[in-house]
Amino acid sequence: ENISQVKSIVHGVLNGIPIPFPLHQPNACTDSGLQCPLAKSGTYTYKATLPIEKQYPK
Repeated sequence: ENISQVKSIVHGVLNGIPIPFPLHQPNACTDSGLQCPLAKSGTYTYKATLPIEKQYPK
């Protein structure tokens, strides 16, 4: 079965506690360069660049 959605999850660690941060587009198959659906047996690279703000949430 091919993979039609890749969900991105981001956590920041504050004082040793992982805190989830929302993403504008959590589906990595949208606007990331991945060509979905992905073959189940394939190898893929997904790279995201995120700004580090002084204060969250924004």
